[in-house]
Amino acid sequence: MTAPQLLLDGDLDLLAGPYTTLIGSSWGDWVPITTTTDSMFLDGAVVSGEVTGNRSIALQVMVSAADRPTLVAACEAMMSRANLQATTLTYVPESGASVVYDVFRVTPSRTDTFSESLFIRTYTLTFPALPFTRPTARTMIAAA
Repeated sequence: MTAPQLLLDGDLDLLAGPYTTLIGSSWGDWVPITTTTDSMFLDGAVVSGEVTGNRSIALQVMVSAADRPTLVAACEAMMSRANLQATTLTYVPESGASVVYDVFRVTPSRTDTFSESLFIRTYTLTFPALPFTRPTARTMIAAA
């Protein structure tokens, strides 16, 4: 049995090495886009919609290292991948199927105040993401 992984851009594990994803992170919810039509003759309204808006994923990530150069290198590696125009976050559980979130350029914020002297930085990484997840292996369905 292997430990769970949270892979940014395919191979940067935010649950291992210098990275720790903290409690309080959120996968966000997809947003239904609806239209409401009121009736002039009956009480109530008809709600319809076929479009789903993006979710907002917020991860609180702590980066720690034994020295400042290692800390800076780990932060730069994470930010350079998170700052890509489009990338993926893949959750690989201990057992079961992996789940892929297609995400877009991050909005980072640094949330620590006094931990720099301990070689620790904490970030909130907010990613806009497509509303629904997908499996890691894409399948082609033959047209009839």
